[in-house]
Amino acid sequence: IVLTSPSSVRIFFETFVCDRRRLPAFYTCGAGTDAELRKYGVSSDVVPASDFSANGLIAEIRKMDLKGKRVLRLRSAKAGPAVAQALRKVGAKVDDVVLYDNEFCSPADHLPPFDDVFFASASAVESFLSQYGAAKLRGKGILVMGQPTRAALPKALAAKARVFNP
Repeated sequence: IVLTSPSSVRIFFETFVCDRRRLPAFYTCGAGTDAELRKYGVSSDVVPASDFSANGLIAEIRKMDLKGKRVLRLRSAKAGPAVAQALRKVGAKVDDVVLYDNEFCSPADHLPPFDDVFFASASAVESFLSQYGAAKLRGKGILVMGQPTRAALPKALAAKARVFNP
């Protein structure tokens, strides 16, 4: 089972009733998703050592021989097909299933004062930018979870953002 976000882990365990002693291997994109799995008494069998992103997971998948293995990829509607394609290239039979969709929330009446900001996903960056604009981030410290989150920032802000790798 490929779960590439903490949200996908929560939805999986809230939705699917199963005997945890019979769970297959889990593939995740990073430490945050693995930490969420551990809350349910299981851990990742495959997780990138440092590049916490779909690309990091794809690099791990490329090292594997999955000929004939059945893999269930559970993802957000926003996630692209690259992980499923990589799995197929190494021989896996993949069911690529959209598990949830991200929705923007209405903006708060005002943005509280802040010196630093931490973005844990590209969709969080996109939501912030659509609600408050990039100007609110100028002169602020920016910490992001992984390269895909950094890439969601405008180039000038992405260049100064620090990547958090737990």
